[in-house]
Amino acid sequence: MNAPSSRRHRRFAIRAALVAIPLLALSAGSAFAAQEKGAAGTEPDAPTAAECALLDDPNIAGRLDGLLVYLAKGCGREAEFFGGVLSGEGYPGDPSESPESGGTPVSNPAQDTSGTAKTQSETSIAFNPTTNVLCAAWNDSFHGVTEGVGFSGFGRSIDGGSTWTDSGAVSPSSNFDTGDPSLVWRKSDGKFYYAALKGGGLGLYRSDDDCQSFTFLSQIASGSDDKELMTVDNNDGSPYYGRLYIVWTDFGQSGRIFETHSDNGTTWSTQVALSGATDDVQGAWPVVAPNNDVYAAWVRWNPYPSGPIDIQVSRSTDGGATWGLVANPMTGQVNPRDSSATSSCGRPALGGNIRYLPSPTIAVDGSGNLHVVYSYDPDGFNTGDESSVFYRRSTTQGASWDPEILINDDGTTTDQWQPSLSVGAGNVVTVGYYSRQNDTGGNLMFDYYSRTSYDGGASFQP
Repeated sequence: MNAPSSRRHRRFAIRAALVAIPLLALSAGSAFAAQEKGAAGTEPDAPTAAECALLDDPNIAGRLDGLLVYLAKGCGREAEFFGGVLSGEGYPGDPSESPESGGTPVSNPAQDTSGTAKTQSETSIAFNPTTNVLCAAWNDSFHGVTEGVGFSGFGRSIDGGSTWTDSGAVSPSSNFDTGDPSLVWRKSDGKFYYAALKGGGLGLYRSDDDCQSFTFLSQIASGSDDKELMTVDNNDGSPYYGRLYIVWTDFGQSGRIFETHSDNGTTWSTQVALSGATDDVQGAWPVVAPNNDVYAAWVRWNPYPSGPIDIQVSRSTDGGATWGLVANPMTGQVNPRDSSATSSCGRPALGGNIRYLPSPTIAVDGSGNLHVVYSYDPDGFNTGDESSVFYRRSTTQGASWDPEILINDDGTTTDQWQPSLSVGAGNVVTVGYYSRQNDTGGNLMFDYYSRTSYDGGASFQP
């Protein structure tokens, strides 16, 4: 029997102008001395003068994600960067329109009626296979703007995702959280762990009641930190079983990618730099392999914002103690961006003023093969197609990569962007991405598509 086609049409069709001004901006790099702001496990202080100065460096300000919220709010520059959204003064564009079709609401839409506080974004989800509970996390401007208790929300489903309960802010007693959530379920203790930007650094929360509530556990890092993602070693035969790994960008230390890990969520290892001291990087994604190796992939500009981009991958074979780069799955391609939108946003952006960070997603299958998806401009800046999605596989632990596969075979010059990747049982590989292929006239309306490979990434179903 033939495998079913995996492509899903018309999942979401939202007017691009309505998402043109997201809560968080994207990416940057430069150097200044790191500032320690609070011991581990304590509430951090407000931004320092040196941290506020990061907002004046366009190379850094353009690459900031959730850290921009913390700095703009703490440095009194909300109106400059958000048109006043962080203090409830309004901003251009109304993001209240609902999707035209598809999808199940996860956050509570009744909260999206309060002036400017209507945005949920940058989602993360984890699954407890023992109880069949799904736990989701997201940025939520209702909690940050209207309630003043931080920008990190979460929700729970006990019926396989058919219905959800919006559980509110992850830390209702604190206003230091500025989003960028990353959520994992840890097999060794059966608990969910939630990482988020906290006071310019990184904070970790744990749920002891299966995603009904979260408690602050530790301050992971206290730099000028941004865009963290977390993974966990759930291989019960691993010497690092239960180890939590976090990667992020520290703009207080030249905008480098760093990694730290913990076996208990309270004590963290010495931070290790994964990227070069002068590299313009952002958007690291970690994953644990079946043999307990750890990989992280990210995008590098040469230089930011208009130089060509690479996708870099680093590997650790000793539980995160040391790291080394493997071969790049992609090198020297054109940074995907629209010239008019980029000029309007002051940073790389696609049409409709959607600010865009072309970071990769990496996954490892049960055989130890690496799978990476990413995007770039395939035919040159300001010529034809501005962004397409590509895939590569490595069967040699990153020493070499199989030929590149174009995922969006739509035959148009419309945008395809923000790919994600998962690998399931039987090494089935699924790639999801946004596409404007049904709006060839305007290149603004977009849908969500997926393609699936049933042969471990050698080919994808049409």
